[in-house]
Amino acid sequence: MSQSMSQSNPAGGSQIGLDPVPGALLLRPETAYLSPCELPSVTLALAKLELLVGRNDPPHVTVDLDLSPYDQNTPPLISRHHALLQWVEGHLEVLDLGSRNGTFVNGERLLSSTPGTPSAPQILQVGTKLRFANTEFEVISRG
Repeated sequence: MSQSMSQSNPAGGSQIGLDPVPGALLLRPETAYLSPCELPSVTLALAKLELLVGRNDPPHVTVDLDLSPYDQNTPPLISRHHALLQWVEGHLEVLDLGSRNGTFVNGERLLSSTPGTPSAPQILQVGTKLRFANTEFEVISRG
């Protein structure tokens, strides 16, 4: 009367229950990238400990991850200082920096409890859909 408590992953990988957050253990700074959903062949490296995400507006505003090429709106919908991506205790997190058009994780908007302050951090993992205004990316791992 013995029943197996574990099941195989349909992809042929590890058993259910061994990784409490599927994909989280696979994401590391040296292998983490953002890929625009409309241009999956493009990858943006996420190797720095902190990355300011937004759009460059020379000579006064420079960001680490310039999303200007992916925002084709006039006026642009991505804020100059839109969000912050950071590595904390081995996890990749995103915070919205009070952007006008929002930062969304898997369709859920990140909100601040106090106007003018960053949102609470949200942990990202492989496969997470990350949208800045109306421009969507996927968190991927390579390597």
